Amino acid sequence: SSGINAEYGNAAYYAYKYTGMLNLTKCASNVPLWISKAMFLDTDTRIQNNVTMDRGPNKTLDETYVCIEPNTGVVIDGHKRVQINIEIQPFNVTGVLNHVY
Repeated sequence: SSGINAEYGNAAYYAYKYTGMLNLTKCASNVPLWISKAMFLDTDTRIQNNVTMDRGPNKTLDETYVCIEPNTGVVIDGHKRVQINIEIQPFNVTGVLNHVY
């Protein structure tokens, strides 16, 4: 939405197209790359409903967590699972390729 982009001054990056995803397009020479949590966890339902996966997002398996020892504050365990996504648009073959058999 243009209101959010204008308010935060990042319209050039268009970071708010999908909830739960970070737009990396400007960082990747205009290749439409997006980073999200694994299996599109916490992303826009438009994404989850239009992608075929072996399984859906699962908070237990896909959420980031850190286990900290309470007395010393030492990190004992943790993980962050992310995935890199490329946005693909429908492509209609027209013109010269119509005559290729």
